[in-house]
Amino acid sequence: MASVEDALLTINAAANQRPIPQLRLSGAALALSPESAVSPVVAGLADVAYHAQHLLGENGSNLRACHAPGCVLYFVKTHPRREWCSVACGNRARAARHYQSVRSARTAHELTAR
Repeated sequence: MASVEDALLTINAAANQRPIPQLRLSGAALALSPESAVSPVVAGLADVAYHAQHLLGENGSNLRACHAPGCVLYFVKTHPRREWCSVACGNRARAARHYQSVRSARTAHELTAR
């Protein structure tokens, strides 16, 4: 398993592959040149790495895993009471909690009825 330092090196190296437009003189006007020496796949991965740098750098302490059952997503915690990545996951978690409480109450009632 790779360490955190290795992951950071990988993200930073990938972000450095991001194409940088060059300012060129086209006739009498200045224009940005979209020319790039990297492939579109590498450019796309570099863009993802660049945005990961900004997401983790600016909001790293607020990045949380969703607590809903079966959800594997992460989200940026924007409110102190937020625990889920979406309203649907919140509803799913509340429904699971309700189902568990009803089921345990029913099981307890059946055991005492015997």
